[in-house]
Amino acid sequence: MLAAATLEGHQMDAVFAIALLFAVVLLPPILRIRLMYTVCWLAFGIISHFLESPAALGIATSMGITVMIGWYTLRVIDRYAFTAVLNGWLGSWSKSRPLGLFARAGDLVIHCFLPLLFLYLYLPHVRIWMCIPALISSRLWSHFVVGGGLFPTADHVYRFVPPRSKHFWTTAYRMELVLNVLIPCACEVVHSTGIYDQLVNVL
Repeated sequence: MLAAATLEGHQMDAVFAIALLFAVVLLPPILRIRLMYTVCWLAFGIISHFLESPAALGIATSMGITVMIGWYTLRVIDRYAFTAVLNGWLGSWSKSRPLGLFARAGDLVIHCFLPLLFLYLYLPHVRIWMCIPALISSRLWSHFVVGGGLFPTADHVYRFVPPRSKHFWTTAYRMELVLNVLIPCACEVVHSTGIYDQLVNVL
């Protein structure tokens, strides 16, 4: 009976986490608000942290690492990507050194520190099945926020100035699809083999 109740609790938590994820991704475009995918992940991660839902925290952790690896890989491929973001959001102020340093610090916190913090705290909650809602949510975001096919350009959402190439966006979406599958699998392996526990003990 206890095992059955525990299983049912896990299933309900998973359903709740998926519903929460889809709500965070879909409600803004329904209200005609276009949010960057990173903002959706950040909002979902913060809500998951306060609600302490294991399934939601697992999904948020996986998504965060996907966002981190994807963004910094794109910046290696296109070294002017971050400059283009600054141009789009700050305009003529993008040439301000203090603002540039502040923006880079914020980027580091959002795209690196927070995903790694989630990984450190919540990796044991990540499960392989979480790749499915993560993949679906990213496709829903692309359809309802960006629009325009399988690999649409999203310069109008991220405000890249000048716009990035079609190759840039195709690479971004392909990496997202691959990472959304690989990251949960890798987390499961790291946890099940005891590597995570050893690293935590060292740190």
